[in-house]
Amino acid sequence: MIRDLVLHLLKQGCYTSEGDIVVLCAYLGQLARLRDALAKDVAVCIDERDSADLADREGEIEDVEDNQPKVETVSVTRRVRPKR
Repeated sequence: MIRDLVLHLLKQGCYTSEGDIVVLCAYLGQLARLRDALAKDVAVCIDERDSADLADREGEIEDVEDNQPKVETVSVTRRVRPKR
């Protein structure tokens, strides 16, 4: 929704300079998603502190993904034991 609003405002033609449109995010996860969504269409400028926090967060996510337990497939028989 924010992406569409930003693109709509840009199409109006009155926002032509860098920094004319600012989007504030309350959470770092929102910033990462918004950055990815807008990067395809417009230039995205992120504050140095937020960039560093995003880099740290992405590093943590990669570490967590590497430490995930392996999932094995186990075959289950369809045999049912009779009652005694």
